[in-house]
Amino acid sequence: MNPLPPRAPVDGTPPGAPQVVGALRHAIEGVLRRPVDVLAVAQVGGRPPQAVATRGAVAPEVPWPVGGTCVPQATVVHHDAAGLVVSVAARSAATADWSLVTGDLTATATVLATMVAVHVELGDLRQDVGDLTAAMRTRAVIDQAMGVVMARRRCTPGQALDVLRAWSQDHNEKMSAVAARVVTCVAGPVPPPTPFVPRRQAGGTGTGAPAMG
Repeated sequence: MNPLPPRAPVDGTPPGAPQVVGALRHAIEGVLRRPVDVLAVAQVGGRPPQAVATRGAVAPEVPWPVGGTCVPQATVVHHDAAGLVVSVAARSAATADWSLVTGDLTATATVLATMVAVHVELGDLRQDVGDLTAAMRTRAVIDQAMGVVMARRRCTPGQALDVLRAWSQDHNEKMSAVAARVVTCVAGPVPPPTPFVPRRQAGGTGTGAPAMG
């Protein structure tokens, strides 16, 4: 069968994540006695990092810290576990003693990492169920077409499958489409099958980097 384009990434927004980031911002501002911006970024499975939640816009001129670099007006912490990296950064318009809130930043990164991991896993399970359903529908139509070919040509199941496969290759069509046409010729129109292309083999997109608001 010809592969389909990669599926669109599953929405990775864990419910409550923006509220967690908002609570962190409130806690930091209470400790430092000044307004701050907070940014959370997630990177899943080596994909490009994506901003997942932001709160505040009090210091747009201050660049967000990258890597592990901290500056007087900004800081960042990372939580890295099993291919999932969550970074939480904070910045202020003025110099701040970020050591006072490092614990809050670290705890929030850990919480967000857990939320993202659970949400991504649930998304994978939902996608796997969809893949299995599509596979069953496609296989049912192919089996019906094989039965038609076997009856017409008095051949074995393997030979019938070879006939369908050869037609698919010769005409550059998906086998499921060929099978549907064969069945239609005998029994009338059938719902078009959804070809089975496992998400993990369709370009490796899987679950996109989580977007938490």
